[in-house]
Amino acid sequence: MRTFLLTSIILAMALIVTAQGNGKLTAGDSPTNAISSTGTGGNWNSGSTWVGGVAPVAGDNVIIATTGSGVVTMNGTTTCNSLVI
Repeated sequence: MRTFLLTSIILAMALIVTAQGNGKLTAGDSPTNAISSTGTGGNWNSGSTWVGGVAPVAGDNVIIATTGSGVVTMNGTTTCNSLVI
């Protein structure tokens, strides 16, 4: 289990995500079967933040794909299989 700590100075908050896997996408965990954020981002728990309209849950492979000033925000902790930023 790996824990990723991301700190945003602009938002003055910390995001902790626990990845159950090795933290890397492999052939079986390709971006084609991952849950990707929208370019604008939003709240981690909101379906509108994610392509396909469903927020990630434990065991999902997650890609933060925001652009420009877009961010994905979270209050608290969550668990996922892998995280790519």
